[in-house]
Amino acid sequence: MSDNEDSKKKKKARKALVVFLGRLRKTCGICDKAQDWYDFLKQNLDPVISEFGNEIPDEFKKRIEDARKLTDSTKEGINRACQTLQKDISKTIKSLPKGFGLGSIVLGGFIVSAVAVGVAVTYLSFASVKVVIKNQGCETINTVAWMPVKFPGLELPNEPIPSGGSATAKVPPLTFMVDSTGGSVKLSAFSLNMKFDLTEPGIDFIFNGSSLLGNLTEINLGQRPQHELVVKCG
Repeated sequence: MSDNEDSKKKKKARKALVVFLGRLRKTCGICDKAQDWYDFLKQNLDPVISEFGNEIPDEFKKRIEDARKLTDSTKEGINRACQTLQKDISKTIKSLPKGFGLGSIVLGGFIVSAVAVGVAVTYLSFASVKVVIKNQGCETINTVAWMPVKFPGLELPNEPIPSGGSATAKVPPLTFMVDSTGGSVKLSAFSLNMKFDLTEPGIDFIFNGSSLLGNLTEINLGQRPQHELVVKCG
């Protein structure tokens, strides 16, 4: 296998682990029985290890195998094992090469797709709503790189958003679908479809208090004058 092919395979492995980590985070605290925990791993982790075992470093494969073994089958013990596995999966993800960076994801998904549609200019300019974007533990979010041209009713923050920072954007009040059931975020509004890969370990998108990860969600920005988007990593 060439170096280029090896790098591509490792990026795919990272992407698959990111998806698994998102599901794992939602599982911690939910499993009541050891069998539930093992069934979850069999359905969600084993296929990843089977497909990308050669791309995951041996030391991390051992960590993952050790972390998945229960020494305490109580709910509390299962939760501790889940938390430990989260940490080991995060470390494994960080050891693999990145694909598409987070700075290219966030507003490319939640802003660009919402404005690049043929809607009346006057309405868009008049009825814009606010979206407060918060960065919790992620790489710096670049909001303006995705907007080579201006759209009516859209105002993006002028500066990148560092970890721990926040900024406010003005966005047209459109309705669009967010599909994050796989290893990417897919957005559609009218005839426009866009896709953004997820590469940050443990990344989650929390829109108005609800996680979008692993769900198919319809978002209507016109329902309220202000929204909150938290991008959380780690």
